[in-house]
Amino acid sequence: MKFSPNRFFCTLFCLTLSSTVSAQIISDSTVQVCAYWQQGDRYTYQCTERKYKVVNGDTTDLYRTSECRTFEVVKATKRTYRIELTYSDFRHSDPDEARLYAAIEAVSGPTRIVFETDECGSLERIVNLKELTAQIRAAVEVITDSLWNSLDDEAQQLLPRQAFKQYLTAKTADPALIAGAVLDDIGRMFFFHGIRLDLDSEYTGSEQFTSLFGSAEPIEAETRFWADSELTDKYSGVFRTYTGIDAREVLAGTINEALKLFAEAPRELPASMRDSLQATMEQYTVEEIHFDTGWPLHLVFDRYLSVQNTQDPAKNNMVGLHRSIDIVLPASNEGTESPCDELRGPLTAQ
Repeated sequence: MKFSPNRFFCTLFCLTLSSTVSAQIISDSTVQVCAYWQQGDRYTYQCTERKYKVVNGDTTDLYRTSECRTFEVVKATKRTYRIELTYSDFRHSDPDEARLYAAIEAVSGPTRIVFETDECGSLERIVNLKELTAQIRAAVEVITDSLWNSLDDEAQQLLPRQAFKQYLTAKTADPALIAGAVLDDIGRMFFFHGIRLDLDSEYTGSEQFTSLFGSAEPIEAETRFWADSELTDKYSGVFRTYTGIDAREVLAGTINEALKLFAEAPRELPASMRDSLQATMEQYTVEEIHFDTGWPLHLVFDRYLSVQNTQDPAKNNMVGLHRSIDIVLPASNEGTESPCDELRGPLTAQ
């Protein structure tokens, strides 16, 4: 694979969020999402994800994935629910990436996330964070080999393998990084639990966005959220969020940290390049939640990172991430080996 600095930096620039925003229909104009879960409840979801790039109006798929996610309530008390999340039937449009995921699982074991919510279903903490951190650290050697071997000879000379491994080892030793990745993966599913909303109102809350691999300080962003009054009924509520931020400082910090890995690279992004760099991130979500149980039925997540270069507009580009999570109803499980079997389709990357 030919080494591309732009591809490398865009890979490092993975924004994660940590929400500071801490609904049956209560009246004609007010809704609240509450969890009515019991120990032993078990629901499976089909998750598909597509990442793509838009340059000069042309869209190119970077990858497509699909997998099953199973949530099981393993403990229920008056104040908390403990839920175990497991993943299965993972598929990737890139055969090399699929082999990498298989190799990681072979050395670190299957991923299992155990988390707790409050009595309303609002996410409170990750119970097995130490276990997850240890799993990632166990896979550092495999990840290092895969990423470093994908570089061409010139890039390998600029980026010593041992330095790259030390960098990954240091990053994966930080539990906050792992927690951020988990929140980015499942946080929006439980964002609205415990919140009471007027159907005619829009609300705002503060969220914190950081780069997983960047050194920039976290950016405080305002998230707007509301219940969709036209689509909400007695059966389920439909809820939406929108966040927009100026991501230039986060992106510049990420690039500065990445540059330190290269033997002959400048220690930081030149001021002229930094001044010409503009980056914005927008994120939209829409979720449907069943009122009688509090289980999410459907979630669509879209994130757009736009990078503009004022000195060379031809380098402007946008990277998009689209994720869809849909509950697999028990009736559709009959006669299949896996709840997701009948939902599978070919994954192709353009």
